[in-house]
Parts: sequence; structure tokens; C-alpha cells
Amino acid sequence: MSFKGLTNQIEVSEDKVIKTSTIISEAYLDKKNEASILIEFVSLDQDIMVKPRTVEFKNDRLVSSFRILKDYQSLESLAIDEHILDLVVEGIQKMHQIKIHPLIIKKFDFVNFLEFFVNNVKNHSFYLSEKIEVVKEYGAHLQNAEFVVSHNDMVPGNILIHQNNDIKFIDYDYVKLNNPLFDIASFITETLNDNTDMIKSFVKKAIEKQIMKQSDIDDLNKCIAYQDVLWTLWANYMYEKTNEEIYLQIGQEKYERTKNRIKI
Repeated sequence: MSFKGLTNQIEVSEDKVIKTSTIISEAYLDKKNEASILIEFVSLDQDIMVKPRTVEFKNDRLVSSFRILKDYQSLESLAIDEHILDLVVEGIQKMHQIKIHPLIIKKFDFVNFLEFFVNNVKNHSFYLSEKIEVVKEYGAHLQNAEFVVSHNDMVPGNILIHQNNDIKFIDYDYVKLNNPLFDIASFITETLNDNTDMIKSFVKKAIEKQIMKQSDIDDLNKCIAYQDVLWTLWANYMYEKTNEEIYLQIGQEKYERTKNRIKI
């Protein structure tokens, strides 16, 4: 497995990976919330989220370490097929069944999180003015749901598969209580991208597994639209802060989807 991070410094030492938060990401990520969740994961009877070896703050940076899962591959190196879709749906179901006391884990705020990037991008590289207002309304609507423990960042590198069909989700920067549709939408917007056939199959499996209902389709489309705009803004923000071309590339890809996304 290879290790890289867009919001943390990553170091590999012997049989463990060490993550250290960065000042840039701490502006919009709640690291105290993440630390509380990581500590909670250790005592919880669950195996979908990898339990940390250590969790501590050093010089105001969150430093956490995890054992390296040597026999697992991330979805970055695997071709997504129907079997993997089944595993992801089952993994999301397991994650959403985790119980953490609301005093330990914070709730995701659709509108405030979006507005952070709207207000902190100095030079908007992508024309999103009209879409921002629309998805802000979507976000306010999506806030009215029974929230569950959610990963909120279902990129291919955060999803690990073992040949014995075990699945694990890693990297918990964004974990909060959230609308259960967010993770379903996140897997679509971050991993399936424009693969219409796989998206349709994934949603069908999610309904069959009862992690969403057929009547949720409209809200799922709202959540997808929200994320396409959100992560375009995030990429714009990160490009301004780092001047790294990868963020401009991500932003352009996300922006194109805000214009061309096919509804489910």
C-alpha cells in the first residue's frame, strides 16, 4: 500500500503509519472532535473503522498512529465491480450502526461548512454563485434528518479491501454525525464519479440493504449536488493555500460535474 494525504502529513515507521494534522486543514477541520472519536473507536465493539494505536496532541497538532494493514488494497488500485459495491454498502451499514454519544461526537453543519469555503476563497476560479445559493438551501433541508456516525470522505484511498472480503474505512478527519445519505453521496461523488451504470447499481444495492429508501432519491440528488459544489470550493481554497496543481485539477473536475451531473 502507498500512503499519501491531502490534509495531513503522513509518515511510515516500521509497521505503522503516523498522521500529523496541518495548520491549513485545521482551519476547517475540528481536530479535537477527531481525537475524541479516535479514542472512542478503541473501546467500541466495531471493526469497520481501524482503531488507532496512539492519539495525542504535539505542539497543537493532532498526531495519531495506526497499524499498517499490509494485506489490504485501497480502491485506488482495484477495479470497482458489483462485488465491491456490495462490500461498500455493507461497510456503510456497519458504520452507520456505530453508536457514539452526542457529547463526544459533533454534528455536521451543511450550511456553515459550505460558507467557510465561500467566505475564505479570495479568488474564485469557478463560477458557482447561483449554485451556491441553491445547494445552501439543499443543505438546510438535509440538516433535518436523523443523523448517524458518518465518514463523510469516501474517496478511493479511504476504502480498503482484503481478499477475504473484509472492508475497512480509514482516515477520520471528517467523521461526524451526519445525514446517512452523505456517505452514499460521497461514494458517488468521490469514487464512482461519472460511472452511471455503477452509480445506479450502487443506489439499488443501498436501497435493498435498507441504508436508504426509494423515497430518498430526491434528497440523495440534493446531497450529491451539494457535495459537487462543496468540494469544488474546497479545492479552490486548497489551491490558494498551497499553490499545488493537484488542487486546481481536482477543482476543475468537480466544477465540470456541477454542470454536467446526471441525476439518479
